[in-house]
Amino acid sequence: MDPIEIAVAFPRPVFFMAKQELWTPEYAVDIPLIGEITAGEIADFFGAFPVDRKNPSHTTLQHADKLVKAGKLVGLLPDGSRYEDEELKILRGNELGFLHAGIGMLAVANNVPVIPVGVSVRRESNKKGKNKIKKVAVVIKEGIMPETDRPKK
Repeated sequence: MDPIEIAVAFPRPVFFMAKQELWTPEYAVDIPLIGEITAGEIADFFGAFPVDRKNPSHTTLQHADKLVKAGKLVGLLPDGSRYEDEELKILRGNELGFLHAGIGMLAVANNVPVIPVGVSVRRESNKKGKNKIKKVAVVIKEGIMPETDRPKK
């Protein structure tokens, strides 16, 4: 749930594109006094909105563009996924996977910086073999302005 981890750590609200699967019953949990709720419904509280990672719709990118134009921060995982702990490629400065074009399009079209953020989650297995989160670290780097011929705002 990178969007929630980043939203909690960031000094301003971040509106995250999150995989649409988070809004399905597969990602539901039962919370006492509330009932069953999906991870997407929890992410809604933090301003997340769904994206089909295989076929991002024009409407989703328009929504992100409207948020940026309104001065809001939009969060994207540029390669559409997260790395396991041993592959902390963003934090270690190694190469990333395939990058989707959305982050670059938004940054160039709106002449705004890209702010690199890395999330590290350390897990340990309990006696029942289930993973338990032991530590979460969010690293926020200085923004990078895209190179473009457009005049600076």
